[in-house]
Amino acid sequence: RNARRSIRIANPSSTPPRGARRALHNAARRGVQVEVIVPEWGDLVTAHFASHRLFDRLLRDGVRLFLWPDAVMHAKTAVIDGVWSTVGSFNLDQRSMFHNLEVNLNVVDVDFGTRMEERFAADRERCREVSLFDWRLRALGERFLERVCYLFRYWL
Repeated sequence: RNARRSIRIANPSSTPPRGARRALHNAARRGVQVEVIVPEWGDLVTAHFASHRLFDRLLRDGVRLFLWPDAVMHAKTAVIDGVWSTVGSFNLDQRSMFHNLEVNLNVVDVDFGTRMEERFAADRERCREVSLFDWRLRALGERFLERVCYLFRYWL
């Protein structure tokens, strides 16, 4: 909520709760550069489609989305303004927030934050950016699966 310059998130499971989505929306609207890396294909197909249900809104809000091309993405990191960073097991979803036993290391340090931003930039270079125009051209069947899977996001 207090980001001024940038928010960079890498997370394999991205169905953030409404409060987190609102914070990303508000940050992007006030000019904060918000970038999120998610896997192109997740290891749980239903969670994959559920997370994609949110892409249209995030893209409209000005969030830049990048798809990680490799088979597995385990990064669960975030860095805000190059100062506050977090690394751990927490997925950006309801299960991790309310039910799973997760642990993250939060660091407030400019040197560490700078290294996190450099790592994020290197990872982002390997990704494909999603444009709103291209996203809206996806198949009708995908859109249907996204809607259905999103209904079950709490249990995924």
